[in-house]
Amino acid sequence: MVFWSLMWGRPISACSKWSKKAELRYLGSVSHRVEFILTYVILAVSSLILFLYVGARLYIVVGSFISLRHVPIGVYQTPSSNIIGNIPHL
Repeated sequence: MVFWSLMWGRPISACSKWSKKAELRYLGSVSHRVEFILTYVILAVSSLILFLYVGARLYIVVGSFISLRHVPIGVYQTPSSNIIGNIPHL
């Protein structure tokens, strides 16, 4: 409740029965600073994981298309006894 009210910009005293003194004590407390630091640590780690994931996916896709340049010509030819090609499909 407290974090929610801080996040939306409403004062804590408007959302609960806290006094102004208790509100100031909370804003300067160690738990609030730890919560603030953990939020940015989690954001940084999540951003790093997302960056590495996107980079790995791009590496795989680009590598796949680059490797198509070096395949033998027989890969693109259809075999003469193509039984599956004679079966109708929808």
